[in-house]
Amino acid sequence: MYSYTIVLMVAGGAVQCIEWATDCASVAIGWKRRGMAVYKPHGPLLMTTCMKSFERPEIVEPLDSGVTSLVWGNQSYQLLASSPRSAEILEFDFVKAVRTFGSSQVKCLLL
Repeated sequence: MYSYTIVLMVAGGAVQCIEWATDCASVAIGWKRRGMAVYKPHGPLLMTTCMKSFERPEIVEPLDSGVTSLVWGNQSYQLLASSPRSAEILEFDFVKAVRTFGSSQVKCLLL
């Protein structure tokens, strides 16, 4: 059994919800004030909705008013997120691939 610590640094305020993918290959984190992100268990960021910066204020972010809930779909190919500002539910789609490295036939799951 492994234990991971992910240090989150974002201007989204407190964490509102955390949802592990059904295959435990990634974790989705939704912030109370702004957006969400998906990380691999050992730390790398896979995607985020927090794209706006002081240099690019014209960018419109999905979930810019925060996240109320996150739910992974069957086999973790989709992530559903809801926002407190609207009754809208956003769907984020993911692609997975299995790769084989070298003659040892070691397989790795990429999300």
